[in-house]
Amino acid sequence: MQNYSLAVRSTRLAQVIQEAEPLLRLNLTDPYFREDPAKSSKLVGFKDTDELEVRQFKTLLTQDIGVEPSVLKATQAEDEILIVNEYAGFPLRLISSLARMRNPYLREQHSPTSFLHNDYNASFPDIIPPDARKMEELEDVFYPCLALGLLEKNQENKQLEFQYHDRLRDNYTTASLNTEWSQALEELANRKEMTEALQQLLDNEIAVIEGQPELWDNNYLVKLRQFVKEVDELPEDSANYPYKAAVVGTSTSTNPIAKEGIINRFRRKMTEQFKNSSIQIKNLGNKKAIVGEIVVDSPIVYTDNRAKRRLELERLKQDLADDLMSEEEYEREKQKIFAQYPL
Repeated sequence: MQNYSLAVRSTRLAQVIQEAEPLLRLNLTDPYFREDPAKSSKLVGFKDTDELEVRQFKTLLTQDIGVEPSVLKATQAEDEILIVNEYAGFPLRLISSLARMRNPYLREQHSPTSFLHNDYNASFPDIIPPDARKMEELEDVFYPCLALGLLEKNQENKQLEFQYHDRLRDNYTTASLNTEWSQALEELANRKEMTEALQQLLDNEIAVIEGQPELWDNNYLVKLRQFVKEVDELPEDSANYPYKAAVVGTSTSTNPIAKEGIINRFRRKMTEQFKNSSIQIKNLGNKKAIVGEIVVDSPIVYTDNRAKRRLELERLKQDLADDLMSEEEYEREKQKIFAQYPL
């Protein structure tokens, strides 16, 4: 600073400090940005002595530029000034003009010689994360499907799978999702047709229970409780452990600010819905005949192609496991079942 006049010293030093700012321009007006002092820290380190030049330097920093005295740190280097800005993690969507990086990113992602990611087990569906509200909507579909067994883990490829009808190709196809919940949700967010198919899968299952409300307490509620037990027992090193509280909630006995959890919210909603359905069916069965009106008591018949299909597929899988048929025969018979019991 001694090489500059007193009038320009503060300007030049401010320019030097600016070089320590992040090169990526962040959109700090984004609604997802939260100004939090705990998310960043600054440090200006130098040899702190009683020499005139050092005192003038400290005055420049604190009085002219406005650096807080707590940021100044003493170091041992005689001829070195260290300027550091550290930032905690932030959503990628805060980076200005991030959309322009998407195409080069995707090219690298699919290149066989790319070094974009150093962990081949991790999946990065898109450089821009989905909108938070959209993710919340997906969670209300994904986790109930997982709990009810509509998403099954394939032991060979370690993927979560479900079958759906591909309208474009007019056939049934198997969709695969990552077993890490956050990655599976991002995959769904980028595959609209797959998301709609999973939603339809859940809606169909709910329709089955509405027709036979007794299934809720006797079958489906048991599945939900088993899923909650499995999530409660997740080890801390599990990739899904951080989402435990959001999925199954927290107990009031262990947490004064208890969270309901997605599964409990789904259970409460379904219990109320099926209770009302049961009352309506009961009232219909107790309806009294009006004079001159002919009432024929006949059982209500519910078409449950999903249940029939599942039963036939389970039998088919057992035949395959018992070596009673080949893989080719299994696939052929499976397609026949899909055609016989359309959803």
